[in-house]
Amino acid sequence: MDNAESGNVQPQRRGVVRRSATSLPRNRNSTRRQRTKHNWAAVVGATNDPTAHDTGAEFRGPEESYESKFDAGAGGRLTYEVDVRSDEPTTVWIAVAGSATGPDSARDELAALLDNPQEALNEKVNDRLSRQKRTRLDLPDDRLQQSVNWSKQNLADSRQVATDLELRDVQEGKAYPEPAGALDRIQFLGAGFPDSPWLFGTDGEYTAYASVAVGQFKPIKDHLLALRDASEIINDGSGKVIHEVVTNGSLYFGANDDPGNTDETAKFPSAVALLWRWTGDNEFRDELYDFAKRSMKYLFEHLDADGDHWPTGHGNVEREGMGAEKLDVAVYTIRGLYDLADMARSKGDGQTLSWAQRKADEMRRKFEAAWWIPEIPQHAGSLDNPDESGCTSVTGSGLHQWRLNSGGTSSQSPA
Repeated sequence: MDNAESGNVQPQRRGVVRRSATSLPRNRNSTRRQRTKHNWAAVVGATNDPTAHDTGAEFRGPEESYESKFDAGAGGRLTYEVDVRSDEPTTVWIAVAGSATGPDSARDELAALLDNPQEALNEKVNDRLSRQKRTRLDLPDDRLQQSVNWSKQNLADSRQVATDLELRDVQEGKAYPEPAGALDRIQFLGAGFPDSPWLFGTDGEYTAYASVAVGQFKPIKDHLLALRDASEIINDGSGKVIHEVVTNGSLYFGANDDPGNTDETAKFPSAVALLWRWTGDNEFRDELYDFAKRSMKYLFEHLDADGDHWPTGHGNVEREGMGAEKLDVAVYTIRGLYDLADMARSKGDGQTLSWAQRKADEMRRKFEAAWWIPEIPQHAGSLDNPDESGCTSVTGSGLHQWRLNSGGTSSQSPA
């Protein structure tokens, strides 16, 4: 098993390999060094007992699969002898389990899995088949049809659970303060494997469209609830949506004091409204309505200092050289206001309906004049100053600055 340290492989019941919480990993190209103590553990075993076990640096996969500046582990090997008859199949069940609270709970998980592995497999297969049936799409291209079916399974694989989170802003890995609060448990959709399997704002909001299309409603509902809960604690009820939180509760980016990604705050009401429209779940709408309303208020109270209706901050396109006001943020803000207005209308909240509708209508009326560059022709990617006298746009020849003059003419210069 990968990452089992020397001295920690033990032929437990059914052959368990585990990682000790106080071990000293050793890189095959370096001397033994201290590793921070931790509570997580992983175990592997089978329905058969192993006949031998060993550890060492040589028990690893292909070199390119594990070499990195963070690697400091060893590998483990379990050996099994299996009698295979010529007239009937022989099955050996192998399982892997883990825990964030220590080896004992990881062992319990493994034992439960191996107690009746066929039943566990059947439950998983039946669950996945039920997801396959929820949305059926007939396409003339068989490969495209299969890709849709497999996408349902990939989405189901993205479901994650984290427990005992201590919420703290680590300032992009530069600090580790006392936690601002805690969450006992969250469920969410990981942004992507293997690099970003934790809770993200904008990734989850985009995933909402795929989730409703294939009938996987609960996981994305849980994701939006987790976003709300983490944001409320980290940002002290401001309404700003966090960017990313790892499974121990550390916030990397998206606190009130850092820029964050403005688009994920703007998109939050739209994601809630999307789920509400597809499911008709008024309780879910009501649960997140107040936070969605405060999210839109936050944009104009804190991120629109010049009062031009275009919030500042990062959008989904994170690149240097762009202006403070981004095109996608502007569009998502208009959409978010209309979606908030729709929910307010359904709840009889006339004050919020009037505010959101008026704001969105004003932005739509101003949009073309502020963002359209006829010489290209296309909309600017961003506005580079508060009075909108300059726009930044990505063209086929690269990044250029377009100066929009009051008389309707424009000039171009390299960025």
